[in-house]
Amino acid sequence: MNILNINNKSVYFYLALEEYLVKNTNEDYFFLWSTDNCIVCGKHQNIYEEINLAFITKNKIKLARRLSGGGAVFQDKGNLNFTFILNKKKGKQIDFKKHIEPVYQYIKSLNIDVKYSKRNDLFINEKKISGNAEHVYKNRVLHHGTLLFNSDLNKLEEAIKIDGKYISKSVKSIRKEVTNINNYTNSIDFNKFKTGLYNYIKSYYKLDKDYLLDNELEKNIKLLVENKYNTHNWIFNYTSNFKYKGVIKTNVLLINFELDIEKGYIVDCDFYDYSNINTYFIGKEYKIKTISKIISENNLQVLFQLNSEELLYCFF
Repeated sequence: MNILNINNKSVYFYLALEEYLVKNTNEDYFFLWSTDNCIVCGKHQNIYEEINLAFITKNKIKLARRLSGGGAVFQDKGNLNFTFILNKKKGKQIDFKKHIEPVYQYIKSLNIDVKYSKRNDLFINEKKISGNAEHVYKNRVLHHGTLLFNSDLNKLEEAIKIDGKYISKSVKSIRKEVTNINNYTNSIDFNKFKTGLYNYIKSYYKLDKDYLLDNELEKNIKLLVENKYNTHNWIFNYTSNFKYKGVIKTNVLLINFELDIEKGYIVDCDFYDYSNINTYFIGKEYKIKTISKIISENNLQVLFQLNSEELLYCFF
């Protein structure tokens, strides 16, 4: 086992690091990481279904997609992520409880009554503190999880608020009531919690030194960030085709419309009584900048009697 000591604030860097290590090396690794405000969705999710886009845009919350499946998670500097990358016998790679065991034992060592859920996430007083996901590549497994230590739970709740406007076959997140670990311990802050877990893992696996990334490895990871993890295609368009049922509502108007999106593009739309504007949208990319441009170029804010921003978020 190699334990990595890394200090990088980019969620895209860590997600690319995970993929690179699991696919291009043959050693075991563990590392801890945290980032600024972001939402990370599972590989097979429609990210639009999982987020409050208006809130996220206003609060400059980044969006990302990871290599593993599962649901969307909100992350900030009060959330600690952990990653294991391990060699396993084929057919025995998936073992959530075994992989999370040292993390569980560390939290127990703080005199916190932590429990496993049926899905092998971690709970305190029936409230979730850790979600976990895995990805198998050949004989290797990537296991990673979150640890809510002192996250902004109000921001978390607002950021991943959903309203059912999307219809798709994508994986849906399962919402659970959450809590922070620091509500159950007064003895440590975030940094001490992180350092304590880091040292516990070193002792658990009998590790005597840290592993540092070399320049060549960092270069390859940055390329993966640029070509995949920090791209619109990976974050938004790596999803099954879906339908959006929208409503434009003013004091005098109530307009229902539908959009069909395939591979990130609007392939069909229906504004019913306003069918003359259908052609404005068909063939256009389904993203904020494009929809905003369509609204302004065709003065739709005047037609629908809403300001441009209010109208824009009727489409998401």
